[in-house]
Amino acid sequence: MNRTTCLLILWIVATVPIVFAQDPSEDLIHQSQRYCLQKIASEGNFALEEAILRHGNVDVKGQQAPDVFQGLIDGGYLPGRYYCYSLVSNLSWNPSEQKFLVSTEVLNHSVSSESVVIALQKKPTETVMIRGFVLEHATNLKDQAQNLLIESLFQDEDLLLLPQYFTWALKVWETPTRISLGESNMNVYAQMAISPEDKARLFFMTFWFTKTKPKTPSVQTMAALFDLEVPMPALQAMFGSYSSDLLAEFTVPFKEGYGPHHQTLLHLFSKQYSHPRILQALAFALINRGRGHFAPIQSEILHVWETMTGIKYLGSTHEFLAWYEEQKKLLKGKN
Repeated sequence: MNRTTCLLILWIVATVPIVFAQDPSEDLIHQSQRYCLQKIASEGNFALEEAILRHGNVDVKGQQAPDVFQGLIDGGYLPGRYYCYSLVSNLSWNPSEQKFLVSTEVLNHSVSSESVVIALQKKPTETVMIRGFVLEHATNLKDQAQNLLIESLFQDEDLLLLPQYFTWALKVWETPTRISLGESNMNVYAQMAISPEDKARLFFMTFWFTKTKPKTPSVQTMAALFDLEVPMPALQAMFGSYSSDLLAEFTVPFKEGYGPHHQTLLHLFSKQYSHPRILQALAFALINRGRGHFAPIQSEILHVWETMTGIKYLGSTHEFLAWYEEQKKLLKGKN
């Protein structure tokens, strides 16, 4: 190789820019930071307007943005816990307009499995924020990313993100990744979940995403799951994993009309009608299908009886009730 050729190669190398591979997790961190700052600034302004409407002019002169924001939390105008709150210290404040500054930057909320895997493996200081961002915006995560995310969900010792975890879980419950979780860990989490809603969310997450079968939940926990709008297949799977005595506890509110979940209970009962109390509740609904809280679901009641018995309803419930009497005798014989 002559001198001219060497110089030419050196010139090409020197003039071609060197491109370093960008860490996709860094982009995810920046995405979540930008999203969180916009979100808490916008919600802070809304909460501040609500406080002013209730109490008149709110004196925030001389205060910094984090202090104003914390005051809104303390006053009950903002939730006490949220994954974006790690960035409260970075909020900007417009003292003349007395508003948090909100960026007008257009955000990209797409989340790749690759960036999730790298970010969670690194466990940066922003991990809580990243998990919250992923939970809100990720769809169709690949197995490795979903597994790492699920494992990280149970690392929040104060259950900070439990509501977000639960909402995300409802989106992906059909194909859960199961992780190992010791019983001692479960007991610690159970002690931290105070409200029936938190207990219900934690039970669902543990049941659906871990290899540990939770102990039989309380009636209050299962009732909260109804209010949290857990999909029917998941409710069937959970009730089906425990004694039918648990589901039978709901026959009283079903018959007496407590709560708004009569149709859901009807379909759950139809899957476990071999329990005497449940079978009796279904017969009660059949006989009283045109009255009170049963009237709006009377067609569903008849359909359930057709499915259970294999008998077509032709205007009379005589055959249904005869089948019911036979089933009662069989159940009594088993006991």
